[in-house]
Amino acid sequence: MHDLLDAPLLELPGGDFLCHRDLAQNVFVTGVTGGGKTSGPGRHLLEALLKSGDGGIVLCAKPTEAAEIRALCAKVGRLGSLIEWNGRNHGFNFLAYAMARMGQDGTNGLVEYLMRVVEMIRSASPMTGSNGDAFWLDALRVLLRYSVPVVYAATGSLSIASLIAFVRSAPVSPEQFHDPEWQRQEPFFMRCFVAATARMDAATCQQMAAYWQQDFARMDAKLRSNIIAGFMLLDRFNHGWLKDALCGATTISPALCFAGAIIVLDMSRAVLGDDGIIAQLIFKEAWQREVLGRNALPPIYRERFTFCYGDECQEFIASSDADFLAMSRSSRAATIYLTQALPQIYYKLGGPDAQHRAHSVIANLGIRFYCANNCVETNKWASEAIGKAVQYRHSHGQSSGSSSQFGMNMGEGTNWGFNSGSGGSSGYSSGSGGSSHSGGSSWSSGSSRGGSDSWGRNRGTSTNHGQNWGQNEVVDYLLEPGQFSRMLKTGGPRHGNRVSAILHVAGRRFAASGGNSMIVEFAQR
Repeated sequence: MHDLLDAPLLELPGGDFLCHRDLAQNVFVTGVTGGGKTSGPGRHLLEALLKSGDGGIVLCAKPTEAAEIRALCAKVGRLGSLIEWNGRNHGFNFLAYAMARMGQDGTNGLVEYLMRVVEMIRSASPMTGSNGDAFWLDALRVLLRYSVPVVYAATGSLSIASLIAFVRSAPVSPEQFHDPEWQRQEPFFMRCFVAATARMDAATCQQMAAYWQQDFARMDAKLRSNIIAGFMLLDRFNHGWLKDALCGATTISPALCFAGAIIVLDMSRAVLGDDGIIAQLIFKEAWQREVLGRNALPPIYRERFTFCYGDECQEFIASSDADFLAMSRSSRAATIYLTQALPQIYYKLGGPDAQHRAHSVIANLGIRFYCANNCVETNKWASEAIGKAVQYRHSHGQSSGSSSQFGMNMGEGTNWGFNSGSGGSSGYSSGSGGSSHSGGSSWSSGSSRGGSDSWGRNRGTSTNHGQNWGQNEVVDYLLEPGQFSRMLKTGGPRHGNRVSAILHVAGRRFAASGGNSMIVEFAQR
């Protein structure tokens, strides 16, 4: 028989799909504000889960979230499964819930639970803490360890109001503890201590008395006041709507999700302030505990898939999520977290090791959708997560050139000369006895003249052309960081109301890309 976990849930390009088994790896969606992460992958995933008949909780960071989920439930025919809790129409007594789960012998577990509640209160505040708070947190843990058993043994129940009254009325010196006048006033501390001694064994009573007489009463006044101030963080549950919502009668439970309930926690910070976030954190933590324990329940309560959907997850993320996410897969559960960028999570967790604690959570969110983003750190992280591979870089070059030359020469020359000469001679002679007579003359002249000229021309041209191709083998990002801000659609009319994202799943080979990542598109909803 085909397992329902493997039935197609969300269709992908190339004939691939995501199923419940995939989503049990948990989902992380990042994207710039207005980048379409909510209207794209977020809404498509949530709609697919609702259509499948799954139950879960929806955390609300925005005042409009509940109305949007209501409309989505109406669209898919799930209005009958919808429960909207605005902090005033239902109640969840978190302390009674914890006691019921842990039983009478679960004192240490109850103390640790209260310490987690203190951490939730501190994390909901814009002022985050640091590791320097470790000392007083340990001291607060000890205070609770010696308060919870006494109050529970004395009253048979436990409430924030009774714990605060017990600590506030405790003696501040060893002498006061034995002062008859102080005892006659019957402070709540003394009444509880007397009543508890009748219900606790002698060794436990001795331990309790030693702490309050020797440790707490002798404590430096400033240190004691600091510890009590930390303890008084719990006092906010004694006031306002939180008192009724989290300390009154229980009318809503996270276990309802196993029967298909869709519980929308409509308590955004914008409407209810820090108290709204604290209430959601407490209910989310209770849902996580129920999910991890559901495998011990009858089959009818552990077969239906369940989910936690948190947009703007930086409001709700906690370091303890890492432990839950690492174990929730076998409980048929998925956590879907959406946020803009990693630095927002670092900031909300606070402390010098915030990045390590953030990534211990994110490491267990195995299905990633990277929408358009301009956060350098987030984009670089996404590129590194997708990885590097051997790639071939092609190169091509082309060159051409031409040259021409032209020249002309011309010359002319003339030479001439003239020479002349003349000469003559005459002579006469006679002799006795006879006579002779002779005479002569000569004349000569000459001239010369010459000329020359020359002309020449030369012309030449030359051309050249060359091309070259090359290929280099390099190891580089499969998708370089800048692509997340350039290549993805952000929805709206400009992109035809389409949102695109990079889907990355470790160990998966998609038919459309041949690798473990590919581009997917969603119609905005």
